[in-house]
Amino acid sequence: MLKVREIMTKDPITLGPDLTLREAAERLSGSHISGAPVVSGRTVLGVLSASDIVDFIANTPGVLPDERAPDIESDDDGVEAVAAFYADAAAGDVVDIAERMRHVDRPEWDVLSEHTVTEAMTHVVFSVPADATVESAA
Repeated sequence: MLKVREIMTKDPITLGPDLTLREAAERLSGSHISGAPVVSGRTVLGVLSASDIVDFIANTPGVLPDERAPDIESDDDGVEAVAAFYADAAAGDVVDIAERMRHVDRPEWDVLSEHTVTEAMTHVVFSVPADATVESAA
């Protein structure tokens, strides 16, 4: 019977828990792999996969809470305040959107650089011994 040791990668690419998600994604992409064990020394802490990164991004707000747009102060029905907001925007009193988009290094545009592997990895790891049969591992 075919053993796990006969088909396993003996020197796998690993990720450190403190790498940013951007660094980890670049390492996975550059190695043409979709996931890797997360290790500290010789201890396996978890696994990070491309789908873990996608799930993390999908569930993480893109704008930091302290940088969200402030509420518009309004009168009783709110109509005049909203109209004033758009009038001010047209007059140039509101941050220019094109200028804001030029700053792609800001946290809300680069969530991957603001979070670590530990935050997105799968913490539960299943393993099999190298002498297990491939059939039992499957």
